[in-house]
Amino acid sequence: MLVFTGDWHGEYDKAYRKIKNLDLSDCVVIQVGDFGVGFENNKKREMRKLVNLNNQLKSRNIDLYAIRGNHDDPSYFDGSVQLSNVKLVADYTTLNLCGKKILFVGGAVSVDRKYNPDVKDYRNKPWPGRKEGSNYWKDEIFVLKDIKVSDVDIVVTHSAPNFCTPYSKVGVEKWIKHDTELRTLCDDERNSHTILYENLKKDNNITHWFYGHFHSSNTTYYDETKFILLDILEFYNI
Repeated sequence: MLVFTGDWHGEYDKAYRKIKNLDLSDCVVIQVGDFGVGFENNKKREMRKLVNLNNQLKSRNIDLYAIRGNHDDPSYFDGSVQLSNVKLVADYTTLNLCGKKILFVGGAVSVDRKYNPDVKDYRNKPWPGRKEGSNYWKDEIFVLKDIKVSDVDIVVTHSAPNFCTPYSKVGVEKWIKHDTELRTLCDDERNSHTILYENLKKDNNITHWFYGHFHSSNTTYYDETKFILLDILEFYNI
């Protein structure tokens, strides 16, 4: 069985509790980015957390594959982190899982990367912005590549084409106000995903496209493809 899940933001224990509550076992779980890796600023401590999650999943015979979101250190997704049951997948990897050929492509823009006096943090002080190399990485963005693949059934990305929900920037306007480049970056991101889709559909019959990033749940039908937006810690099986 293939199971897809939304952003985790490093909440591995909470995600595993949900896996137990759903009684998931003997399956493949695919996570759509913002896995939450890299925020420890200590690779040994980070790896201990991943090994603990790996052992939990191993006890239920679950293989987890995760792509990078904007809230992930991209250096963990170069293909080098491959535990027995946790794999952090490099961009533009294709894998055959449960009889489906799946393309994985991560990356997105952090809308909260800059200082914002109109948004308060947990101390009720102006949002300070994110610190590069600690909780923000310049190479976080989605990178469009001209690839040639065939027989892909499912695509997994963090963001999505511009014909998918959400259609407006209502929740982002407060960030755009204090980040002059952000509107263009967000538009480019969505347009680049659209180009990826247009390129892929020429040689592939894509039945499902899963994504997260927008912290809500929705489904869009476009051409012959079902685009599924997964909310934080949402699980969806096919």
